[in-house]
Amino acid sequence: MVLLRPVILALVLVGALASPATAQAVGASLSVSDATVTEGNAGPTTANFTVTVQPTLVPVTFKYDTEDGIATQPDDYAPASGMRTFPADPMDAQTITVPVTVNGDTLAELNETFKLKLPNSVGGTITDGEGIGTILDDDNQPPTARVDVNPQRAFVGKVIEFNGSRSSDPENQRLQYFWDLDANGSFETPTGTEQAIGFAFFTTGVQAVGLRVTDPGLKSGSAAGYALIFPPPPGFGRDTTPPSTNLFPVRRSLKLALRRGIRVRYGCSEACLIAGSVGVDRRTGRRIGLKGRNRTMGRAFTATTKAGSKVLTLKLSRRARRALAKVKKVRVNLRFKVRDAAFNVRVTNHRITLKR
Repeated sequence: MVLLRPVILALVLVGALASPATAQAVGASLSVSDATVTEGNAGPTTANFTVTVQPTLVPVTFKYDTEDGIATQPDDYAPASGMRTFPADPMDAQTITVPVTVNGDTLAELNETFKLKLPNSVGGTITDGEGIGTILDDDNQPPTARVDVNPQRAFVGKVIEFNGSRSSDPENQRLQYFWDLDANGSFETPTGTEQAIGFAFFTTGVQAVGLRVTDPGLKSGSAAGYALIFPPPPGFGRDTTPPSTNLFPVRRSLKLALRRGIRVRYGCSEACLIAGSVGVDRRTGRRIGLKGRNRTMGRAFTATTKAGSKVLTLKLSRRARRALAKVKKVRVNLRFKVRDAAFNVRVTNHRITLKR
């Protein structure tokens, strides 16, 4: 009987260690972290992913592979794959660092991502098998804003062109234009990639319009243009009539809209700010799984400095593209809000059906 007691005690201890309260005998959970690294200008840097396993009574082996995202191998990073093993440890969680080499360069780019994936394991259960590697670009330089004003002297109510076409970006990236028409520093009027805007003042004296240009990496530069405004001539009357507008025929391919957005040409009878949006009504939104603000699927902005037309591309949000990928046709509403230089507003709505 005395000899049996140590054996019984050992069996009790093994049962305790194998119980869920202390450790998993088989199937200890595995997860991989995200990793972020600054690219650098030359030579390699390392993105370190951390793989963690919970306490386990058996060794756990996992396989790992890299997968391209915006970043591609071998230009942006070196491919990595292999197998690693955690020893059995019923008491503590363990970690293993998986390094991935990132290649530096002096090209101005957006921040890029790739993945480290755990496709399978032996002895463990993968609960989070995808780590996102983010390569932060450190080469992008801010753009320079420049505003030209024509004419620089004008009467109250006269449309003046503020032109930012001489703004520049060191990496020649396409810029987005935002205007501060009331000189409060908020740059509340976007015109997308349209470089000029027509605007009229109704207060005399030196007046300013600010411009902020932003590159794809969200670096920005700002400047201001100035005009001297004189009292109106005799007989001046402020315009109170909203501008006339015109929507040109729209291509109604759902497949093209998903890939490139909805491209529209919109006309205005005078200098205008044009804000366009595309959305679905509540009933259609319920049918395809878009609710609340998500029913507005895309927006675009532009401007004219005189009578004419401009092209807007209403790019659909990622959520909208996922929802519309499931349908063969959908009826959408194109809404345009147009404001002229005298702050008269016209809103128009156009219903069209997109089909595959």
